[in-house]
Amino acid sequence: MTRIVSRFPKRVTKHDTVWIPMPDGARLAATIWLPDDAEDHPVPAVLEFIPYRRRDFTAAGDSLHHPWLAGHGYAAVRCDLRGNGDSEGLFDDEYSAQELDDGYHVLTWLAAQPWCTGATGMMGISWGGFNCLQVAALRPPSLKAVYSVASTDDRYADDIHFMGGCLLNDNLNWGTTMTTFAMRPPDPAVVGADWRRIWLERLDNAPNLVAKWLRHQRRDGQWKHGSVIEDYDAIEAAVYMVGGWADGYTNAIFRVAAGLKAPFRGLVGPWTHAYPWKAKPGPEIDGLKDLVRWWDHWLKGIDTGMMDEPRLRCWMQDTVAPQTSYDHRPGRWVAADAWPDPAIRGKTFHLARNSLAGRPGRPETLVCSSEVLAGVTVPALSDLRSTYAKVLDREAWTHAVVSVALALRMDGGRILRAGVVLGGVAPIPWRVPAVEELLTGQQATESLAVEAGRLAVDDARPLSKNRYKVPLVENLVRRTLISLAGNA
Repeated sequence: MTRIVSRFPKRVTKHDTVWIPMPDGARLAATIWLPDDAEDHPVPAVLEFIPYRRRDFTAAGDSLHHPWLAGHGYAAVRCDLRGNGDSEGLFDDEYSAQELDDGYHVLTWLAAQPWCTGATGMMGISWGGFNCLQVAALRPPSLKAVYSVASTDDRYADDIHFMGGCLLNDNLNWGTTMTTFAMRPPDPAVVGADWRRIWLERLDNAPNLVAKWLRHQRRDGQWKHGSVIEDYDAIEAAVYMVGGWADGYTNAIFRVAAGLKAPFRGLVGPWTHAYPWKAKPGPEIDGLKDLVRWWDHWLKGIDTGMMDEPRLRCWMQDTVAPQTSYDHRPGRWVAADAWPDPAIRGKTFHLARNSLAGRPGRPETLVCSSEVLAGVTVPALSDLRSTYAKVLDREAWTHAVVSVALALRMDGGRILRAGVVLGGVAPIPWRVPAVEELLTGQQATESLAVEAGRLAVDDARPLSKNRYKVPLVENLVRRTLISLAGNA
């Protein structure tokens, strides 16, 4: 149960704003909660390094764990990334080389302060959980341990972009959200009259994250960078990873538990995407006490018993009836001293109709029939009684995503009637009447599809009166037509 604590072992002062210089001359804006006697009795420093604007967006959450840490004898530091909040410079991408290099230098600066013992830690959730693992792989000399919540070790296969190799909607949602988030102005109360110039510079140099990420649809250097799964041995600092079954970031905890040679502890509760001291559903744990035990062990050399406990602890949930949310998930705590746990045996299940089976079933072909094409309802096609729709491919250009949606009414290999729509991120769907006329009544062949693909480039007309220039790809149309004609 949540309780209010007003007294701590140390009296604390909040210092806002503290400017931390980078080697290239840029300054990053930080808030530091510091024990009042730190100048006489130096303390370790713990950094949280994220883009989410320390003076407004995360201010309420920061006011929980940072004062708590400072009250227990730590310099708690909340620093905005370059080009975000009040920090100088320009934002370029999530987990970029510049970001991680900045994190390294922030830790170096903290360790050199007269109020710091020279020992540092790094913590965070989500973005901050990612980058504390990534910065640890750079091996800053002062960094002894990290506390990573709701994070991943694999940016390609286990993040919001191409999970399992499949493009997720989050790639578009999060890319647009973060682009606009980073374009917001700094606080005039901090940077003064120069705020407008800084804001315009951010607007003029804002990255198109969606387009950038869509150019990298395979596991290439874009995603290998910052994926610590590529080389667990690069991390020498101790790692504590925390996650929840109701969140999308739990798989990495088990992979890191199996692959990391550095000291490790893992914790998985029933929680959502939140720090364990404020996560739902229950049961709750005393997460802030657990956090201090971790830092005391690694940054102060106090034997808290933390490393005598199991390597991995998980809340094993009991079966419950499905509902939209839960206040509490019944279950029990289980633990493993090693992972994979030799006491656990694997079992294979096979897909069956409406169930999982212990043995393979007979192969089945499933056909999806819908009038909703790529999330856009197309009334013009609703009169087709037999509608086969498929979005086969997507391509990214500088400012647009193109999808092809087709509806074909087939009789064997003969196309009785066709409907073709091209969609972009606007999203304004475009009818292609000339292609529909070309296809209707014809026998489906590859040569016909090639001709339709060429025609589509010149014949697209918007369903809306507003005209948007959307780059089209002849190959995209052709491959989609061939696929549909072959499966109809």
